[in-house]
Amino acid sequence: MPLLKLTVEQVIDLVKQLPPRDKKAVLDALQNENTETEHPWMKFAEKYKDDPQFDKMMAYIEADRRELDAEIEQYYQTLEENPYLISSLHIR
Repeated sequence: MPLLKLTVEQVIDLVKQLPPRDKKAVLDALQNENTETEHPWMKFAEKYKDDPQFDKMMAYIEADRRELDAEIEQYYQTLEENPYLISSLHIR
């Protein structure tokens, strides 16, 4: 398909000259193109904004993450204090 050098205004004027059905086809094509470039997770962006349990779930996840981080920190601290433990680990 040849590339035409048209301004936005010229394109709008051309679309205005189309019959209603073809205008809708142009609009649909442009909207589909826009949604294809949208990040796939954007449709979930506000899915839970009004869910009363969402804050509780997030608090649980954050608490669990802090607990795991503390366990990992304690593990690394143990390895730093006793580097010979590394050689005693059984690696499969």
